[in-house]
Amino acid sequence: MSNDSATDNFDTMTDTPILIAGAGAIGSILGGMLHDAGHDVTLLGRRAHMDAIARHGLKISGLLGDRTVNGMKLADDQARLAGRFDLILCAVKSYDTESIADALADRLTGDGLIVSMQNGLGNIESLSERFGRRRVLGARVIFGAEMPSPGAAHVTVFAQPVAIGP
Repeated sequence: MSNDSATDNFDTMTDTPILIAGAGAIGSILGGMLHDAGHDVTLLGRRAHMDAIARHGLKISGLLGDRTVNGMKLADDQARLAGRFDLILCAVKSYDTESIADALADRLTGDGLIVSMQNGLGNIESLSERFGRRRVLGARVIFGAEMPSPGAAHVTVFAQPVAIGP
């Protein structure tokens, strides 16, 4: 999978296993929307949030509409992830980038991509050191979200669609 095919043909990648590494507010919304669009999504996040989603589904509310998303694969520890992923969306806080990159190094398929969905400087560089420049993309995420409670994510601001590129 080249960078061009990943960005140009994303809508046809429904069988591609996707990992959301850092399923907080932004990561949960991205994962929930991708799952609702028919993609094979696994969320990796904090135990209380994953437990609440397992029990009642992911409740998304706010500017992108209200919905409950069920049926995603969930993990609260990298060791509990099943299989490998063709696409990893990295949505952890910047200070956790290096540790999540090390923890997920063997979870990305040989031709897979990892996308930094993060604010801050140095994230793409940290991921590139671990995965190589050709396998790392950056993203512009200009929507805001909060987690009012475990199992819920609320979109508070939506300025522009998410853009992904080299």
